[in-house]
Amino acid sequence: MNNDLTGLDLDGFKDNDIEFDPLSIKDKDLLNSVRAIIQKYFDKKSSFNRKYDSYALKKMIERINGRYLSNGLLIYAMYLEGFKVLRYKTTVNSLFNVSQQSLNNYLDYGDVYPLLAWRTNNIYIDEKRYSIYKYPFKALIAIRFYSKKRLKAKVSNVIALELNVGKFEVDRWFTCRKNSHIEIPKGSLSTLLELFNLPEYEYNLLKEDITNIRRVFL
Repeated sequence: MNNDLTGLDLDGFKDNDIEFDPLSIKDKDLLNSVRAIIQKYFDKKSSFNRKYDSYALKKMIERINGRYLSNGLLIYAMYLEGFKVLRYKTTVNSLFNVSQQSLNNYLDYGDVYPLLAWRTNNIYIDEKRYSIYKYPFKALIAIRFYSKKRLKAKVSNVIALELNVGKFEVDRWFTCRKNSHIEIPKGSLSTLLELFNLPEYEYNLLKEDITNIRRVFL
């Protein structure tokens, strides 16, 4: 039966009639952090996703979030966020009506985010090529994803999801020229500096002249 948590414990579903006890989850901060990830990245669809069961989702979140979580906690968090829960055959795992595209976006975030914030002194680009742009982010992407062409193609989409704006808007900000009237909103700019691990004073140096990039990173 959908959304029936009977038999659920921290390991997953068991063959019994015991009702799930929410008090069995001691780490409420972890539960809330997982719920925040689900809220931000996971979208619902009408049918169940049979590619990723609860165990696969739990391993995905562990890899990206860096913290262990139990199968039962993941199932309960998805339930609290309004996803349908269906025990998968006779296993301890569950299926959910979660969109595969939203899971792909979350996986992209997990791959792209560490490189966005990566500090490197290996600069293989001709920074003068990027002096026509109003903002330094295009040059930073070129440096940090120099040998990661597949991931580089996903950067704008990941950033758009983080900022809750369209990918077109991100591309427009990053490719606008020096004399453009286009401005990145303050809130979005603040988030970008966090994503790129870029202190404001370094950002100002690079925005003034992108050739300062060697002074900043070398």
